[in-house]
Amino acid sequence: MKKVHYFSTILIFIISFGLQATTYYVSKNGDDNNSGTSENMAWKTINKAANTLEARDEVVILDGTYEEQVIPKNSGSTRKYIIYRAKNKGKVIIDGTNVTINDGHSALFLIDGKSYIKVIGISVRNIGTTYNLSYDQAGFMIENSNNIQIKDCATFNTFSSGIIALNSHQLIIDNNKIRKACNGGEQECISITDGSYNFEVMNNEVFDGGSGLNGGEGIDIKQGAHDGKVHHNYVYGLPKRLGIYIDAYEEHTYNIDVYQNTVRDCYDGGFALSAEAGGLLENINIYNNIAYHNMTFGIIISNWDMAITNSHPMKNITIINNTFYNNKWSGEDWGGGIIIENKKPDGLLIRNNICSENLEQILVEGSVDMTKVEIEHNLVFGIQTDALSNTNIEEDPVFVNANLDNFHLQESSKAIDKGIATNAPDTDFEGNKRPVNDKWDIGAFEYDSTLANDEYNFSLNKAIVYPNPFTDKAIIKINNNENLVYTLKLYNSYGQIVKTISNISGSQVKMNRGSLNKGVYFFRILYGGKSHAEGKLMIK
Repeated sequence: MKKVHYFSTILIFIISFGLQATTYYVSKNGDDNNSGTSENMAWKTINKAANTLEARDEVVILDGTYEEQVIPKNSGSTRKYIIYRAKNKGKVIIDGTNVTINDGHSALFLIDGKSYIKVIGISVRNIGTTYNLSYDQAGFMIENSNNIQIKDCATFNTFSSGIIALNSHQLIIDNNKIRKACNGGEQECISITDGSYNFEVMNNEVFDGGSGLNGGEGIDIKQGAHDGKVHHNYVYGLPKRLGIYIDAYEEHTYNIDVYQNTVRDCYDGGFALSAEAGGLLENINIYNNIAYHNMTFGIIISNWDMAITNSHPMKNITIINNTFYNNKWSGEDWGGGIIIENKKPDGLLIRNNICSENLEQILVEGSVDMTKVEIEHNLVFGIQTDALSNTNIEEDPVFVNANLDNFHLQESSKAIDKGIATNAPDTDFEGNKRPVNDKWDIGAFEYDSTLANDEYNFSLNKAIVYPNPFTDKAIIKINNNENLVYTLKLYNSYGQIVKTISNISGSQVKMNRGSLNKGVYFFRILYGGKSHAEGKLMIK
């Protein structure tokens, strides 16, 4: 028995040794003939790693610009991811300026038919100059794959999407920066399509869209995608298209939650729901979002595209506890906070929303069949030509300071305690608990008097934080009419000082996350040792 036990121990050791993960390195000063197992013996190309890494292996890529297309050869396995990681986030750049990319479904970083891969902190830029196929020349592409994560990455100047996933599942697209996407090619800045499922698109910043005419919406979930979440994204400054788009197109697209996103300053509008080519759009929940300063609408339940078909079926759509403000641009004569133009929605619920100072607040096109539409317990302020049920309120929402993008409610707001609980979310835009005092508020923010005294009232007169929660950086705006010089102290939840910013002389402070972990922090802005303003920051 002892011999058998001894042999088993040796066998387990051998098997375990064989399963040990290996960390490899890539450097601009490396050589692909090296072992790759240390910085001094690093490989020169990322593709050397892509052709070598196996389950549990990781490659750490040192700073520099790499001119190559990366196509991983192998997959990881359950709990044994293959990891491509920048040593320093944002300082590893894959540049396609001088790289030849084959036509067809392609990208600078192409994951095709693979599984269990993570890509962390890598930037891709400059891909594509001519229009060939609609999916061609993206930044990152995930196709026919599963258990893929793209995190803390960035894309710039991509002919098609910054990130696109096709026919893939178990996806996490988290905390990426997508800029100048869709410079001629079709698709969207971030696209989840072709039956992809079990995905999260979260914490991404999508902005400064490309100039192409074939695509360019900020985030699009479409064409049979299902069972996914789109949350905590910040989409702004798209000069050609709308912000977040859920479109069945010609396939059944369903079970998608869209929450705690901000969309501002986009051409067309903020959010849109569609079934352009006759596919059924079903079980879509839109809640705790903010859309403001977009050209024509906060959200539209559309009847697009009549040139393809007259049938655009939608079923079980809820739009609850959102805030739509000032969605109107100069010279426009059509638009609204919420627009309903789909002719026959089968179960459309619009409840607990604030629509304030849009071109019109809630606009219902005359041909819409309203037999299965409920519009109730919303607050509207501004032009409202369509008659609404008597449960809706026509009052000023009394925001803390809409001019500075602060849509918290002041104590006098008629939106407080006037919502209803049915189907309402149990947290608000910032993750604060709903309801307070057993009564739901209308809009994206729940009013809490215990927070208002030490946070919202400071925001009203002295300090405003945006965005909050944030991922990489936030702006703290302060009232500094006397041109005083302040100090900011940031505290963690244990009351320990974790950051100090001195010599603040202007009216705003840039708060960079740096090495701070996710969580809740508190700040004080001090003058002469006394608190000038206080507030809460949330890092996600």
